[in-house]
Amino acid sequence: MLWAAGVTVLFLLPQSSPVTPTSFNYTPVALLVALLMAALWWRCGRRSYRVPRSGTANAHDQTEEAENII
Repeated sequence: MLWAAGVTVLFLLPQSSPVTPTSFNYTPVALLVALLMAALWWRCGRRSYRVPRSGTANAHDQTEEAENII
């Protein structure tokens, strides 16, 4: 866990000094956008997600019906 946090901090540091628009490390911006998208989904999108029902029981019943017909 500490290793992952340390590596994350290293990736977020600027790669050269002085920081200019051409030498800016955009990793923090990308991380912020990803976290904002995750927070938005957590807040709004998870309510619309439903786990589909398993069709195994229904398929089993259909198999038994087919065997009874034959």
